[in-house]
Amino acid sequence: MIFKNSNKLVLGGLGAAVIGVFISFLLVLEYFGSAGALGQGLCSVVGSGDSCHEVASSSYSAIRNVPFFGDIPIALFGLGFYGSMAFGYFRLNQAKDETEAKATLDLLFIFACIALAIDLILFIISIALIGTICSMCVMTYLVSIALVAIAYFLKKKMSETESEALGVNLKKNILNYAIAFLAFFSIGQAIGKSSSNQMNMGSENGSGTFQSKITAFEAKPDLNLDLSGSAIAGNPEAPIVIVKYADFNCGHCMHTSHLLNTMIQEFDGLVKVVYMNFPLDGNCNRLVQGQRPGASSCIAATAALCADRQGKFKTVYDSLYKDTENGVMHSPSTVLNLASKASLNMNEFKSCMGSGVTTAQLEKEVNQAEKLNIQSTPSLFINDRALDPGSPDEDYLRALLKYLVNKA
Repeated sequence: MIFKNSNKLVLGGLGAAVIGVFISFLLVLEYFGSAGALGQGLCSVVGSGDSCHEVASSSYSAIRNVPFFGDIPIALFGLGFYGSMAFGYFRLNQAKDETEAKATLDLLFIFACIALAIDLILFIISIALIGTICSMCVMTYLVSIALVAIAYFLKKKMSETESEALGVNLKKNILNYAIAFLAFFSIGQAIGKSSSNQMNMGSENGSGTFQSKITAFEAKPDLNLDLSGSAIAGNPEAPIVIVKYADFNCGHCMHTSHLLNTMIQEFDGLVKVVYMNFPLDGNCNRLVQGQRPGASSCIAATAALCADRQGKFKTVYDSLYKDTENGVMHSPSTVLNLASKASLNMNEFKSCMGSGVTTAQLEKEVNQAEKLNIQSTPSLFINDRALDPGSPDEDYLRALLKYLVNKA
């Protein structure tokens, strides 16, 4: 045995890498929308079960518009990395002499350190820009820490025999590691896309496995929602009406916004979305006790209503959530900047922001939220019936809309 009394550490490194492969594979499936109950269960370990999907659906989840490849999920790089680390620890376990073992270990240590530095950057992006913590992502970060620690302790246990320079080791072994990386990368991409296609095919002809949920939805009472004065996106004459109550500082609301944009495009002319405000801010919502610094949520809600007065609601609405995604706190100066970029009449916009008409509309939407017993955002209603609170499952929402289209 090359590593005296260190076999458990080598096997521990192999085991950690395999765990990294497994979790990264689930993250790949999450990106393609097919991680299922296992992915949601692991994601629920810390925070909400939607947080992993929220990260996976953000603009930071992939390298966009790569020539010939399109969008490449970041999770695929993690899968390739942990796969190559598993390959490296397997080689380390099979090393024939100390020189070979040390050459392998040098590369494993430097690769793990690079990956940990990248993980730190991704963690900062998740907290500062996306505004949520993906539990499965955190698990891979812990795996990276473990791989660095294991490689470090193994290096400490090695004899002081000089190994070849790192550059020579890398040159001799780069092809093997590159093949391992690309193999896991390609397999993950192929399975992810295949599972996504199968899910899409499975829901093409109807509601499928969501029939029981759709039946329960149909049994809910009509709520006779008052939609007057609220902003609308989509075909005003569409037979399917989605009402969304939301807060502009809510990460789940932001994810739901992206989802509803997709539904409006997929069901072109058949779906309209009515946007109502429920600011989680006691500065303008009497149902909320806490107050956001600078009345951030109230300012954003008012800006959206005023943009609607000039027919530019959707432009400003999307920009407000883009600011949220980028970590920009809504303030008088930021919403004025968005209004200017949207080519609004600035005098009218400023006057509207402080007008009694705008305040009355916001109060009207909050009063209706009280009657509906809304406790959290987002809260969605379709054709006058309530969905379960929170960001809806994309496949269920699509199946429900297809059912309602066929029924109309």
